Amino acid sequence: MPACPNNKWDGSRARAILSWEKSLGLLHSRIAHPWTIADLADEVGISRSALVERFTRYLSEPPMTYLTRWRLQLAARSLERTSRGIAEIAADVGYESEAAFNRAFKRELGSSGPISQRSQGSLTQKAGEQLERRAALDG
Repeated sequence: MPACPNNKWDGSRARAILSWEKSLGLLHSRIAHPWTIADLADEVGISRSALVERFTRYLSEPPMTYLTRWRLQLAARSLERTSRGIAEIAADVGYESEAAFNRAFKRELGSSGPISQRSQGSLTQKAGEQLERRAALDG
């Protein structure tokens, strides 16, 4: 790979960006897959430590933290826009049970979970805002 001006880009930096982009693409395209760092690193073709370092460098959080937030954002949108059940939505975004989904939701948002909020009417705008605020604060 030819060197770029000021040596800002070299082969190793390009490979780092490509591996980060590939890992992000895999998480987005296979949201319900039961990802582990080892599985994702194998798919991308790099070590676990390199995956975590590169992903964190470019997104300011490790892959599994990102995946949890992405799943919850997708679920929150589905809860607001559809009448599908919580268990079905939870499964669609990679949770093995409604209880696991509720725990993740509560852990991320500090709320009583999607069931009570959904029954009260307005879950996802509040949830989406809280997830975005938390991501901005953590970043």
